[in-house]
Amino acid sequence: WLIFCVYVGGQIWTHAFAYAAEVVLAGYSGVEGGCTVAGRSTMGTDLAELSAGLRARAPTDAALKSILDAHMRLVDSFVKAFYLTSHEELLRWIELHSEYSRAQVTALVLSVASFRELRGRERAHLLSRVQEALLRGAGE
Repeated sequence: WLIFCVYVGGQIWTHAFAYAAEVVLAGYSGVEGGCTVAGRSTMGTDLAELSAGLRARAPTDAALKSILDAHMRLVDSFVKAFYLTSHEELLRWIELHSEYSRAQVTALVLSVASFRELRGRERAHLLSRVQEALLRGAGE
């Protein structure tokens, strides 16, 4: 009975970590109208606080901590992609990170485009290249 309870408890924590990361990622990718460097920095700080809070409340099981870290890295990578300095770096990141949905990637790119004040043809060209990168990333 004890083994069952430990197993179920671990499954509950695993799903809680996944859901927390999913909700945070959905919120971050749902930011409309662009984002500032300060806003992205705050996202990183909030994520660190969430991770620390979950870590403090979860059992001390090393496997669970590893699962938490993996989920938080997923969100952290999304937040940090905003800071990539060139379009080429951003496109390569998109190709390497097929774990994000098309909508999440598009929202990230629109946020970057807004921050960099890309307009008209330049913005359309970047979005076209993003669609190509998404296709290449899905093919790997």
